[in-house]
Amino acid sequence: MRYFLGIDAGATKTYALLGDESGRLIGLGKGGTGNHQSQGGLPLAMASIARAVEEALAAGGLAPGEVHHAAFCLAGADLPCDYAMLEEAIQERWPDMRFSVHNDSFAGLRAGLTGRWGVVSICGTGTNQAGIGKDGREVQVGGLGGLFGDYGGGADLGRAAVAAVFLAAEQRGVETALTGPVLAALGAADVDDLREKLYRGQIERGRIFALAPLVFEAANRGDQAAQEALIEMGRRMGRSVGGVIRQLNLCDEEVEVVLAGSTWKGNNPLLVDAFRLEVHRVAPRARLIRPRFEPVVGAWLLALERAGLEATDSVCERLAATMPPDLPLNQETNV
Repeated sequence: MRYFLGIDAGATKTYALLGDESGRLIGLGKGGTGNHQSQGGLPLAMASIARAVEEALAAGGLAPGEVHHAAFCLAGADLPCDYAMLEEAIQERWPDMRFSVHNDSFAGLRAGLTGRWGVVSICGTGTNQAGIGKDGREVQVGGLGGLFGDYGGGADLGRAAVAAVFLAAEQRGVETALTGPVLAALGAADVDDLREKLYRGQIERGRIFALAPLVFEAANRGDQAAQEALIEMGRRMGRSVGGVIRQLNLCDEEVEVVLAGSTWKGNNPLLVDAFRLEVHRVAPRARLIRPRFEPVVGAWLLALERAGLEATDSVCERLAATMPPDLPLNQETNV
């Protein structure tokens, strides 16, 4: 029996999933941030990845060398220099393990595709877009930050919430119901106190990133600033996906666009509506879908396929039947 390991490492959490070639899952491991671009750099990222991998291996009673193939799908694997650095670090940690390194967007893509080609939009803490063409060619855009034209994810939505508060207070924008909730969440007495705390660096970035749910809640109550924040984010991510679709020559195809990441699960439709509009301007036949599996399962499927095996219906059915409770299945695939 051959065993495969899938790793999905993002900005806030890392999962590792172990299973055999039949699709039977036997181990799940967890860690913290696995993105070497986050605070703490490569040492912290590798510590999180190692914790998740070794926990999954221990649950299955396997040594690293007994894994037939491991697919490391890592946030921060963006440029060739990233791949070289990460491959070296993984090889040093587990010299007997056979592995490949991928950007984490391809885990989300593989978790949702019903075929072999399509596009994914990642919207978690940050954003990334990627795709595989009908000819097998891979394209990845984004993931490097605002200076490179990226915009999207919970972090940017949290920043937009804070900006809306200041714009309203200084009469540069519309009044917003976000003011009270944002002040409370960030522990500020008023807008002046918030300004000083931010200026002095007294509020951790993670607390700002955690404000995203407040934007969805305010949008549901009809708040204009919150609604515009969702619409703007959806439009910009839709344009980024449009770029991937154009590069892969899929404009005239019924291309699957997978929505992966926690921020896509927000409870207001404006984000998806605005995104859909921009995508359909480029590819009118595009179909938005939610992945059936969590991204770490997509990473596991990549490991299986890297070994030349096929993710048959029976393999996918066994995956679903043995899925750990921490990785719920999505029963609604259409968006």
